Amino acid sequence: MHESITRATTMKSLSRSITIKHPLIKNKFDALPQIAKDFTAGFNLYENELPHMGPFLLESAAYKTMLLIANKDDYHYRLNMDSLFTNGIIDNLIRCCRVRHWTSLRIQAVETFHIFIRRGTTAQNEELLRHAVVPCLMQMLNDEDAIDLDDDDWLDDNVIVEGSACGIFAENLLKFTLRPPRDMGLDRSSVENLTTSSVFIEELLSEIPEIADAAKNISKFWHKPKDEVELSNRQDSGDVVTEEPSKFSAPRCLENVQRDDLEIVFLGTGSSVPSKYRNVSSIHVNLFSKGGLLLDCGEGTLAQLKRRYGIIGADGAVRNLKCIWISHIHADHHAGVARILALRRDLLKGVAHDPILVIGPKQVGEFLMEYIKLEDLDMLFLDCKSTTVAAWDNMEADSMYVESRDHTLLTSLSEDGPLQHCSKKMKLSTPVDDITLLKCFRKVLSEAGLVRFISFPVVHCPDTEAFGVILESAERMNHDKVVPGWKVVYSGDTRPCSQVIEASLGATILIHEATFEDGLVEEAIARNHSTIKEAIEVGDSAGAYRVILTHFIQRYPKVPALDEVSMQTTCIAFDLMSVNLADLPVLPKVLPYLKLLFRNSG
Repeated sequence: MHESITRATTMKSLSRSITIKHPLIKNKFDALPQIAKDFTAGFNLYENELPHMGPFLLESAAYKTMLLIANKDDYHYRLNMDSLFTNGIIDNLIRCCRVRHWTSLRIQAVETFHIFIRRGTTAQNEELLRHAVVPCLMQMLNDEDAIDLDDDDWLDDNVIVEGSACGIFAENLLKFTLRPPRDMGLDRSSVENLTTSSVFIEELLSEIPEIADAAKNISKFWHKPKDEVELSNRQDSGDVVTEEPSKFSAPRCLENVQRDDLEIVFLGTGSSVPSKYRNVSSIHVNLFSKGGLLLDCGEGTLAQLKRRYGIIGADGAVRNLKCIWISHIHADHHAGVARILALRRDLLKGVAHDPILVIGPKQVGEFLMEYIKLEDLDMLFLDCKSTTVAAWDNMEADSMYVESRDHTLLTSLSEDGPLQHCSKKMKLSTPVDDITLLKCFRKVLSEAGLVRFISFPVVHCPDTEAFGVILESAERMNHDKVVPGWKVVYSGDTRPCSQVIEASLGATILIHEATFEDGLVEEAIARNHSTIKEAIEVGDSAGAYRVILTHFIQRYPKVPALDEVSMQTTCIAFDLMSVNLADLPVLPKVLPYLKLLFRNSG
């Protein structure tokens, strides 16, 4: 009885919200956002009853009143707006068999267009697929974890219902014509017809026939024993080959390394704003069974995860994140973090879990503090200053170390999380027990197999803070021998500086920004960025085994101009590129073939 009364009250409230006079057509449409909001509220009241609440609401008096308002003035403006769903509502409803069956019957009974617009759809276009052919080609050579661009799961879960009578998913440039009446309906003339990856590969072969031989050459050295590859690298560099290790020798951490140890996936390699070839900064550090980390999280990061791993795989990657680290407050490095956090919250709803740890400068914390006033993000925030070398020394010297008074924990409500943290209903500036937070940080390190996670200041933002980060894994045993762990350093945005060199000493991988080409040193200095040559010199000074350049200005759509003499230990990152720890010895050898692949590109 109580349930019926509540539903009736909800319907009455919805009905009151839309029974207003709309003498002009444009006013009718002005009312629709509020109507959608009210229907969203109605659905949210019965989130656990979605399988049967869809038909209940859409056949209600309130919904019929809305249709009457929308249709009564002009027959030719008849907008049968069944299924007025927004965002997360449709994500749940389209998976409900009863709702899909009910919608199918409605379409058959009347001339109704069900057009679904939702945030879960990941846009695909021809430029994206052309660009994604590159990692597809490179990974096919390894025969493992290759990206299948023609796999439905690589696209989106709308494939599940695309061919059914459930409805029509909105696409980029899809149009709906209202007038003249004779042309009423869908117009797909501007929608791109996506072809398969095999078509793009055939086009590349016709444009650059040498690619066929290049693929064979890559395959040969890719599958060579790593010691032979190292010998070849030293010969190519002009290094005198002796039994003594040189700067070109593989570090001990690569001894008998497994492919499920570490893989670095570049989700965005451009600067400032996304372009059709490069998204903005984000790196997924895949630790496989130990989870994963995100280093920076620019806008579009979630979509890139979906393009790299597929929908199901991206959900798994987000669910298994241990930590998100943000270098500085610029939008191309943090604007996508809220979307990632919201998805993780939804994926883990109802499951016992800890809030995720977000590490960044205090300005990022202030941004998140404002954001959680609008939406629960189920997170803990730790200032980068609390993860510097000095902070680590203090923690090791005193287990009861308490951070500076400026340290504040930003969090949101997580009913099932075992850690103590604040509710968004509490005062948001409430400081949280530092010991609890540090225990959380240590737990992240332990689960990820890391012994060091250190932030260090860099030279970039004149009026705010910017950081780089060091990740070091624990030692492991190899045939009764202790093998040192790997070391990955990410510079963030920076000018070449002693802090990066010191942090990168003996690094297995240095990921360094290389925003400008070598002829634009003055511009690089003015904007506190690095040139390609400067980034390579930092790696040489630090003795890093491999340097991977990223964060290119968007005027370089694909491969920037490079000095091949300096590229014996260096590689260029591109979007969706995956670098497995086991493949580091062959990495520099790929560069000439990338340049060949993009020979005809500006």
